[in-house]
Amino acid sequence: MLFKSHVLSYIEYRTARVHFASTNVLNELDDVQTRFVRQLDLDEVSAFMSLNLAPLCVRRDISILGVIHRAIFARRTTATMEVLSYRFGAESS
Repeated sequence: MLFKSHVLSYIEYRTARVHFASTNVLNELDDVQTRFVRQLDLDEVSAFMSLNLAPLCVRRDISILGVIHRAIFARRTTATMEVLSYRFGAESS
């Protein structure tokens, strides 16, 4: 599916940084997938179950949990720690 390989990969690039954007910006991103799903005459549940297209807000939440998991279990990169330090005031180690 071209949407998943071209559009979705572009939308999800730098998800950890986009996660904390304003609701208006996130809604605009979410609308891209919502319009695509509507054009397929599917609802969000059907798109998730049949095409593995979870809503973008869910995918962002899962992604940020992965970032936090890597930070806690010392599989962190310098870039990850910079984001966490900036956002939460934590010290990088």
